[in-house]
Amino acid sequence: MVEETKENIFSHSMKSGLYIGALLIAYDFFYMKCVISSSVTMITFGGLLYFAATVYLLFRFTKKYDKEVLNGNISYLKALSYGFYVFFFGSMLYAVYTYVYLEFINQDGLVQVKDFYFGLFSQIEAVAAKNPNSIESAVALSIPDYKVILEDMVNSSTSKWALDTLWSSSFRGFFLCLFFSIFFRKKKQAH
Repeated sequence: MVEETKENIFSHSMKSGLYIGALLIAYDFFYMKCVISSSVTMITFGGLLYFAATVYLLFRFTKKYDKEVLNGNISYLKALSYGFYVFFFGSMLYAVYTYVYLEFINQDGLVQVKDFYFGLFSQIEAVAAKNPNSIESAVALSIPDYKVILEDMVNSSTSKWALDTLWSSSFRGFFLCLFFSIFFRKKKQAH
């Protein structure tokens, strides 16, 4: 039974991971379109929509896994491990997409992201210079650090960037699941 559940968690999470991976790719495609058009508002809106869709899909997939494989006996750790596998498999798909996109489709993608943020930083620095007591002046203090990070990002290899994408997406998913899995604890039955 344990071996069968292990196989089911992998096959079930791989299928669900395809949807999460497709969602990551769709958001990245949307994000790059917004970067090219310099639309901060749409990036923010898209990020919120992506987060809501991720939570919704994760909830549906976990409920389905609980019902179809575990017969309603899901625990916190089973929900956590299932959610992590879903994000890991989705992140693998997203990492492959990232590599193909940056290596073959849009080699200037990272430069476009850097230029977009440098433009935003210039605006923040201009507002901070006019009003040294504004929130922008506090944000402007960390801009040099962000510029160094963006320069490093542009100078990194495509394969390194794809691996970074894999790990960062997997760990973001894991941390989401740490909280999310609380809602899938087994209910204590009255004796």
